[in-house]
Amino acid sequence: MTTVYIVGLLLITVVAANIVHLLWPILPLAIYQILAGIMLSILPIDTHAIVLKPELFMLLIIAPLMFNDGQNVSFRQLAQNVRQILSMAVGLAIVTVILVGGGLKLALPQHFTYALAFMLAAIITPTDAVAVKSLTNNVEMPKNVNETLEYESLFNDASGLVLFSLATSTLTSGEFSIGHGVLVFLYVFFGGILFGALMGWMLIALRTTLMRTHVDIGSIVIPINVMTPFAVYWLAEEIHLSGILAVVAAGIVHSILYDQLRLTSSRVQNATTTLWSIIASLLNGFVFVLLGVMLPEVVSQTLAATILKLALLGLGLYLALGLIRYLWARFKLVDMHSDNINRDSLLLALGGVHGTITLAMAFSIPVLTESAQLATRNQLILLAAIVILISLTVGTLAFPRLLPAKTKNYTNDEFQDQLIHTVQYAIDELSESPDHKKRTGPGD
Repeated sequence: MTTVYIVGLLLITVVAANIVHLLWPILPLAIYQILAGIMLSILPIDTHAIVLKPELFMLLIIAPLMFNDGQNVSFRQLAQNVRQILSMAVGLAIVTVILVGGGLKLALPQHFTYALAFMLAAIITPTDAVAVKSLTNNVEMPKNVNETLEYESLFNDASGLVLFSLATSTLTSGEFSIGHGVLVFLYVFFGGILFGALMGWMLIALRTTLMRTHVDIGSIVIPINVMTPFAVYWLAEEIHLSGILAVVAAGIVHSILYDQLRLTSSRVQNATTTLWSIIASLLNGFVFVLLGVMLPEVVSQTLAATILKLALLGLGLYLALGLIRYLWARFKLVDMHSDNINRDSLLLALGGVHGTITLAMAFSIPVLTESAQLATRNQLILLAAIVILISLTVGTLAFPRLLPAKTKNYTNDEFQDQLIHTVQYAIDELSESPDHKKRTGPGD
């Protein structure tokens, strides 16, 4: 079975799950996609062939998702909420990894080295804006909490990925020096940001130059935009910088300089926006379907007693993550401009829903460590999946009970009445236009 055929099956499964969710939006979309993946694994196909190397997973899945997140950021809002973003996406992410990773090592020293514990903590730290939105579509989430969750999910992915990369390199090499680690972190972190910003600026300059000298070149500028995250990520990694931070920075530069890109025709703008929406939706769904495909195999290779222990550990990790998030907000380490701090702190804790980036990092756990198979890789993937499923389940059950349902400011009859009036007004205006009278004549 060819790789192209397998990828095609996965994409068809993603679309099928999206259709089912559209018709019966009872459960979050991610749950439908995982269930669809499990059903795909039952079919007589070789699911063992559905494997992506970690470096390819980062390049093909994470890089475009992070770039799209970056270019969708409003720079004005980014500048106005920089302290909030730094608190949630950097401060909270680092503190969470240290506390959860250190707690794992102290609680289970026979199962976790420091590198492995911090790697797992980095995997389960990032939150997923798409997953949160899928859980709060039908409820009235307070605006201040919703904005805080969105800012966090846009940038804590990069923090988690950098920490994951450091832990992974320590795990594979078996060596770690605090001084060397700090220098590497600064080089990788700030070097990636500067390189990505420079590459983003150069590519925008290329696109604007082409658009000023040619009337309509959508077939050129749109592919340039789509290929940007792959090129930026690959080049950054080649010079040992953070490819993820580079694509985030390139995306933010695209957002900052978006006014220049409006020189394109509206057709090109609409096509670019629609294309990225489709790409992001498919990639997010691809990851969850892939999890569903791999779950039966991972579970079948794990003893029932081990699965129970992993489930309990996953529940403990979720509770620890939620408690840290609650205390972070309750003691106002992030300013949410809240008028009900207890309620908003609880919502922020429940809003720590995990998804695509967590799964992507779990799949990116190195297969080989010091030339030997990493025995716990499948268990770590299963553990990350358990944390995701718990966060989705708790959010699905809790939000409708804590928040009021969304209500329309109009009834269906009022909507239909206004629609009829609007259409009739448009018809009357068209019938009175000079062009219409000229075509029809005075007697028509």
